Amino acid sequence: MGERILDLGSSLGELPLPEAVGPCALSIVITTIAVRTAVTLPSYIWARRRIARHRDYVIPEIVAWRKPFAKQLAARAKTQPNPKEWFEAEFKTAAIAERKKLLKQHHCQPLYTSLLPPLILIPTIIITSLAIRSICVIPSTPLALELNLFSAAPLAIPDPTGVWPLLVGGMALVNVELGRKMAKMRAGEVKESDWARREALRKEQEEDAVGLGLGPRRAKATTISGGGGTLVQTPKGWKVQPSVSKPSPVVQQQEEQRDTVMDKLKVDTPVADPGVSRFQKVLEQVGRGGSVLMIGVSMIVPGALTLCWVTSSCFSITQTLISRWFDQRFPPKRPTQRISSKA
Repeated sequence: MGERILDLGSSLGELPLPEAVGPCALSIVITTIAVRTAVTLPSYIWARRRIARHRDYVIPEIVAWRKPFAKQLAARAKTQPNPKEWFEAEFKTAAIAERKKLLKQHHCQPLYTSLLPPLILIPTIIITSLAIRSICVIPSTPLALELNLFSAAPLAIPDPTGVWPLLVGGMALVNVELGRKMAKMRAGEVKESDWARREALRKEQEEDAVGLGLGPRRAKATTISGGGGTLVQTPKGWKVQPSVSKPSPVVQQQEEQRDTVMDKLKVDTPVADPGVSRFQKVLEQVGRGGSVLMIGVSMIVPGALTLCWVTSSCFSITQTLISRWFDQRFPPKRPTQRISSKA
């Protein structure tokens, strides 16, 4: 790979390039982008497809499963000595088990989705760096005659100004923070697809409306209280709705205690797998520490390597921003059929 970088630099040297852009530096940038596109971009697209299946299939099924199961569990919890604690423990255990089952069924386990891209990226960067390092130490290398951008030092020696080492650490830290935000969607801990939240809210409103006898939508009514009932004006005319007597304080307190187990249920907060959450937090801390460590390493390596690392970080940030823009520009729609088997 090192010889091909030099050959590409020699070919680019015949082109009318700007004075600030050296042919070898441009060759390193092009090679880094080409390697990232050919090796790491497919794994990134693979991970994004798994994320999409998680968002569009797993989370909606969890949302649809939660309330019916919680109602059944709440009925059983009323017979327990500590209904609230028993309900929370049983519901959390069942929700995690249901989530694992759906993740395996749709082939989108967050652990594998988060782990595979770094396992491909890190060896790729190491191999590319070793190839660039090899052409920096050969005698009469053209990198010794070409100055690095924003620095007066040649590409074959470390940057004495510290500009490029700071760029390496800063770009790596930005990349880690962007990855942290994407990790929330990968694990499915907080964020759901918009249509799933709207669908759950719509079903809940319809159930409440049907329970009141108003149909799919709530009817605006004018009420007049008095006697043994309430006179309600509906679009079809006036109807008498019998008044419900207020329960005694003791009965009301008992009902509140029975229904306490349902208060913790929130449709828009899926239960996360604690193991996945801990693994992602460890990756985030390692990434932050590695970003600081890269500043010190970049101070002692040739400038050509720092140019490669900055280019690689820019590539990662760009693909992350493009994926975010794509999600906002083309939001997910409700799936019409389930996935049978996909890798």
